[in-house]
Amino acid sequence: MLKKLKKKLGLRGGKGGAQAVRQATGEERPNVPEVAVREIKRMLFEAFSDHPSRIYDSKMAAKQIGIQGNDGRKMVHDLMREMAAEGVFEKVGAGQYRLVRKQLPTKTGRVDMTASGMAYIIVDDAAEGEKDIIVEPRNTHHALHGDRVRVAIIGRRRDGRIEGEVVETLEQGKRTFVGRIEISEKYAFVIIDSRTMPADIFVPLRSINGAENGQKVIVQIVEWPETSKNPTGEVVDVLGNSGDNNTEMHAILAEYDLPYHFPEELEQAAVREQELLAFQTEAEGLRTQLEQSKAQVRDLTQALEASQQRVQQLDLRVTQLEPDAMAYAAVKERSAGVELEAHRRAQNVLDEAKGQARHVRQQTQQWLSHMVQEYTILRRQLDSTFANAGKQLEQVNQALARQDGAFDHLRDAYAKTDPERKPAPTPLEED
Repeated sequence: MLKKLKKKLGLRGGKGGAQAVRQATGEERPNVPEVAVREIKRMLFEAFSDHPSRIYDSKMAAKQIGIQGNDGRKMVHDLMREMAAEGVFEKVGAGQYRLVRKQLPTKTGRVDMTASGMAYIIVDDAAEGEKDIIVEPRNTHHALHGDRVRVAIIGRRRDGRIEGEVVETLEQGKRTFVGRIEISEKYAFVIIDSRTMPADIFVPLRSINGAENGQKVIVQIVEWPETSKNPTGEVVDVLGNSGDNNTEMHAILAEYDLPYHFPEELEQAAVREQELLAFQTEAEGLRTQLEQSKAQVRDLTQALEASQQRVQQLDLRVTQLEPDAMAYAAVKERSAGVELEAHRRAQNVLDEAKGQARHVRQQTQQWLSHMVQEYTILRRQLDSTFANAGKQLEQVNQALARQDGAFDHLRDAYAKTDPERKPAPTPLEED
């Protein structure tokens, strides 16, 4: 390949070859056929197009198109730089280039964003069976859910799905979101409720619009620089405290772009409608209570009539029993005197029994007191007797001790008078 290129360019060895390379790169090209330069550029373009997401340096690019040697790599480097100036390649690092995305085949479609940041591009006028284009989070370039974008085809995944990169946003979709604001000392963030928004929104403190920490708010994206991880926004409305029924209801309406605020006249009409409904409900309740009251009155009337019949029956029964009651009253009057006398006698017997019980109790207490006194005297006498006996016993012990001393003295004296006499054995003590 290198020999063919040298032949096309008229290259020779040595210094002449290097000079021809400089001519081919544009520095001195008057005597070099342009067709040869175009051929190398075409080969480079095809190599870059085969792997549109790959980044090449001059060594990799030269190897890709089969050129070897330092002169060849220098020529490829110069041509890559020239093609970058022409807008075919773009420089992404020192001596590193990749194909400009506009040079790739593109398609347009709507962004279907996921919570992870992975996007699926629903292609406009997609053919039957054509799948969505997958765009990695690093290649979305801040496109959001619902945006209409132009996406460059940069390759295929292992599963055969087409992979792309967003190169242009044609129509912006939704840029207002509902979320919970978290305020710190120097800044605030809105944690977005929607799962189609993968990034939280940074809000400067000057743009929180009076919101308090933890409240539900509506935030609008103001800017999202390419180098920023999170967009910057401002709070456009405060819905209220998280967890409140009205707040959560308004948040759901706002999430789906439905009106959650209404004109004052409409709200007043709604209040009047609610008052009318309340009045109708109350009237219906009163009507029901009235029907129930009528039913209760009927039941009470029937009960009253039954009670009157019962009273009449009782009056008749009283009239029939009145003679018997008068006879019973006469007998009860005669027996009252007998019952009174019996009660009096029984009371006398009871009083007499109580008197005898008191007398026996007093005698018992006197006897117990006498016994306690005698016991005390006897105890004192015994204590005195025991004390005197102890003293006499102590005196006897002292007398015996004195006799034992005298006996020992006599035995010593006798021993001195007859030293050869053996002492009598000491008798054994009995237990």
